[in-house]
Amino acid sequence: ELPCAAAVCAGQQALAEAGISDASGIGLVLATTKAEMTGLMGEGAGYALPIRLARRVAAELGLGCVHAAVSSACASGLTALALAERRIRSGEVERVLVVGADALNASTLAGFGGMHILDPEPCRPFDMGRRGLSLGDGAGAILLSRHESESIGFRIAGHGGANDAIHVTGCDRTGGGLRRAVQRALADSGLRSSDLDIVQLHGTGTVANDAS
Repeated sequence: ELPCAAAVCAGQQALAEAGISDASGIGLVLATTKAEMTGLMGEGAGYALPIRLARRVAAELGLGCVHAAVSSACASGLTALALAERRIRSGEVERVLVVGADALNASTLAGFGGMHILDPEPCRPFDMGRRGLSLGDGAGAILLSRHESESIGFRIAGHGGANDAIHVTGCDRTGGGLRRAVQRALADSGLRSSDLDIVQLHGTGTVANDAS
């Protein structure tokens, strides 16, 4: 139940901040890496179906337009934002609520533990003594709108993605997939790399991601 409750709470806060009282005309894109997996571990009734979680969240929030769920590991949030932007750009919907939510469970802990990438101490990205990542849970939400008058001063200038089919759990150490995604995002935005002030890296504290 935690992913749904957290997602609904975050969504309610985002809608309230935007001054939305009737959400029936708003779509939803839910980003989650694991959805609700307790059923797989004999602890509950969740079976890792992101779209089922998305429908529950949409019903709780009264969202009446199209719904979608994205689950692409650590890229889920950015992928969800890109999908929402495309739906707005195509005219399919005027506003989309993007919600990211995940909760810790035994299956997630066992999976990351099996890859030996959990740091017994707090995560130290890019530190010489890095030993892995730190897991957590929670939710966040943002409302995207076609209407510039509703903006708080930010916009999605462009986005891009790429497959990185190198290994079942590992990334391309040369950063090939990341490079292609960045190039496509820049092309979509019409910007050059010299126009950027900040680059947000994916610092998990693992040697493989540092190399990438």
